[in-house]
Order: sequence, then structure tokens, then C-alpha cells
Amino acid sequence: MIVLSDPKFKNGIYKSDNATYFIYCDKIMMRINGGMYKTNENFMQGKWVDDLKPEMVKQFNEVYNKLKSW
Repeated sequence: MIVLSDPKFKNGIYKSDNATYFIYCDKIMMRINGGMYKTNENFMQGKWVDDLKPEMVKQFNEVYNKLKSW
């Protein structure tokens, strides 16, 4: 039997003083200084504020795969 670990973060939108983060299935996109980047939990400093909208979930992987890393 395979036991899957719990995700590190709940899917959703997170905000810090400087950035907005979008998290889905432990993939993290960060909007900062007018740019959008893929990043990881080491740079995640936001607090959860809202759920992702259905259209965001639908396009998440497509957008994520096009981004440069932070």
C-alpha cells in the first residue's frame, strides 16, 4: 500500500507584504515586482487568503510550465 504524504500547503492564494503566491498541488507561482515566477517553499512567505478560482485551477499547469524560476 502506498501512502501519499500531505501537501505542504493548502491549494490557494497567499499574500505577503511584497508578493502574491498561487499554490496548486505543491507547485508555487509568485507574483512580485510586476513579474510572475515559479518558485518553491523556500521563498514562500505568504499567508493564506483565498481559494483558487476554478479557471485558475484549469490553467495552472499551463501557466506554471511557461514561467522562469525565481
